[in-house]
Amino acid sequence: MARIINGAEISRVLRAQIAAEVAELRAPGIVPGLAVVLVGNDPASEVYVRGKAQACREAGMGPDARSARECSPMSCSE
Repeated sequence: MARIINGAEISRVLRAQIAAEVAELRAPGIVPGLAVVLVGNDPASEVYVRGKAQACREAGMGPDARSARECSPMSCSE
């Protein structure tokens, strides 16, 4: 039998759990983050990445998004 879930509530709970875990990591000075390299000029991809960056900031993480135009092979591999 199918079960109806409340996606908004599940998302809220997961985001709160992630923020708590990030806070635990930040206490000793560890700053988790998400690194993204955009390739191309797809506006939908840019919107998606901005959303992920916002979610990272809300969780206390450090997002790092760069476009392929901004970085050399060496700077994007760091």
